[in-house]
Amino acid sequence: MARFLRRKLGFTFTSVSLFSLSCGARSLPDWPYGLDALGEPSDGAGGRTSGGTPGGSLGGTPGGGLASGGKSAPVGGAMGVGGSETGGTSDGGAGLGGFGGQSMGGEENLPAQIQELSTGYFHTCLAPEEGPARCWGANDSNQLGAGTFSDSAMPLDPMLADSAYFVSGGYFHSCAMIRDQSVWCWGANSGGELGQGDTDLRLTPMRVSFPDTPKRAVAVRTGARHTCALLEDGSLSCWGANSTGQLGNGYQSDEFAPVASALREGVRDYSLGDGHTCAVLASGEALCWGQNAFGQLGNSSQFIALVPAAVRGITDAKQISAGCGHSCALLRDGSARCWGLNVDGQLGSATNEESRVPVPVAGLENVAEIRAGCWHTCARLEDGSVQCWGRNGSGQLGDGGLESHNVPKPVLGLGPVRAIAVGANHSCGLLEDGTVSCWGDNTRGQLGDDSFYSSSLPVLVQGL
Repeated sequence: MARFLRRKLGFTFTSVSLFSLSCGARSLPDWPYGLDALGEPSDGAGGRTSGGTPGGSLGGTPGGGLASGGKSAPVGGAMGVGGSETGGTSDGGAGLGGFGGQSMGGEENLPAQIQELSTGYFHTCLAPEEGPARCWGANDSNQLGAGTFSDSAMPLDPMLADSAYFVSGGYFHSCAMIRDQSVWCWGANSGGELGQGDTDLRLTPMRVSFPDTPKRAVAVRTGARHTCALLEDGSLSCWGANSTGQLGNGYQSDEFAPVASALREGVRDYSLGDGHTCAVLASGEALCWGQNAFGQLGNSSQFIALVPAAVRGITDAKQISAGCGHSCALLRDGSARCWGLNVDGQLGSATNEESRVPVPVAGLENVAEIRAGCWHTCARLEDGSVQCWGRNGSGQLGDGGLESHNVPKPVLGLGPVRAIAVGANHSCGLLEDGTVSCWGDNTRGQLGDDSFYSSSLPVLVQGL
């Protein structure tokens, strides 16, 4: 029987202040690109650029709606974000850069109950069936949205009173979409990721305006220092850091307010990673753009792409997830493919060799959802079980040990699960009964079990 491990890990502070209102930044372990001048995770700017011009619509047309949590999508053209089909519906999930989701149209068609789980770098958020989004874990930039800078090992209520239909945790900021389909963001803003026209940190949720389109948002997703909203016409509107082209608008300048990406229609699923972004069209084609130092765009090169580029060999994708240096896709036959950085076995290919093109995840089938973190990956299977692979130094694979694996391993003591979320070094699952369990690194309280002890087996989030 696997041994239940719980370790007390201390905080590590640096003397560098991230923001004028921050209490100081904690050091980030083994970041693929190092830290930028502000002490934040760098998106690896300065990589080689692969052609592309701004504008232009890419292939595909808006597809039929998918929904999450077994709820039907009400309108044609609405896209299931982070969901996986199950007989015409979709069970939405969540993860770092693939932060789960649902499909919806106008306000009158919004489902009455939605749950969504999302992990940031060191924090976790949940949009419950009733009431406002709740977040826990790291809070040095007010990413929990409670107007403070203290970490919390228990869920806090962000100062956003309305019920959230989407919530997404970035690395040091968070965003939510509420019932009227308005988008609100809070926390760090050094790249303009809050969409307020400036780079000032915000203590309270701020509404994001979309002045260039009459279309409303149907989903919002956050990456390291950029954010994208899926609009009801199937297009993507993005803002924030753009040094590696992660906004997909053909340029490399940061945008402090929403701008149209080159994807003008047909987006069915999308995910934001560190310095790159990926999407799936209704046709099943997978596209990625932005940073490509490790081959995370999957186009057989290491050149950055300023506009969406086709992922090699994937034309039948259902869902996609962008991590820090790698990406993964769920195919319609229930198999999974991953590509990019693989130093810890996060591709699940039974090797630790980096791949610039998609490779099969070894032995994995009947997949319902896949989520890429920074150095590990997890998949939810159709039977509600979860398997994880990659780095395991904090117990983030949930197998009761601390040994890394380059093939999938079952998460023990969990299930049945209807959604998963994967952070930097922790993982979480939304169970069928509506509770949440998390495992892995807990030095910032991101497991939500009212402690700061890391755990290699799932622990129940308290206070939800």
